[in-house]
Amino acid sequence: MEFYGEDGKPADIDISKEIARTLGVEAEFNAMSFDDLFDAIHDDRVDIVLSAVTITPERQQTLLFSVPYMSANTMVAVADTNQTINSLDDLTGRRLGVIAGTLGESLAKEDARLQNVEVVAYDNNDNRIADLVAGRIDAAIVHFLIKTDLPIRLIGDPLRQNFYGAVVSPSSQDLIAEANKVFREMKRNGGLEEIKSRYTN
Repeated sequence: MEFYGEDGKPADIDISKEIARTLGVEAEFNAMSFDDLFDAIHDDRVDIVLSAVTITPERQQTLLFSVPYMSANTMVAVADTNQTINSLDDLTGRRLGVIAGTLGESLAKEDARLQNVEVVAYDNNDNRIADLVAGRIDAAIVHFLIKTDLPIRLIGDPLRQNFYGAVVSPSSQDLIAEANKVFREMKRNGGLEEIKSRYTN
């Protein structure tokens, strides 16, 4: 759920920080497009990925996931000023923004309810949301909405429910085992729910 604050630094990296603290290491954070995350794991450019990555059987064939640490529905968002789109049926012929390489992009191409939309893929979510608010795209697939003053609202029924996991290479079983310990403790003490309520609507 990471995003950049007004100071230009990642604002929501609390879960990653807790894993690093438990391991007794100092985390180095690398920002990259979602489409590059899995290659970065396989190329040993990063040790672990936490970026609202949905656990899917296809991804589990080549990557090692933690236990689920959070869930959220995949939804469609529109700008508040757009009063012509109030359901998925209203998306016919509209421009739908997705993040390249994500489950949202796959859903936009495969979900029968979205077959008559023009899919616009972005590498940068800030640019996508800016285009949504400005009306350059009509809607966007989102996993959740961060707490924001942006005039955006959700419409229609969820496209699907997602379960997020941390991701490592198949050879990093010790690292994912430590992450699992952190997630289970944060679930037990309410830490994960507190983080979710702090940053998301």
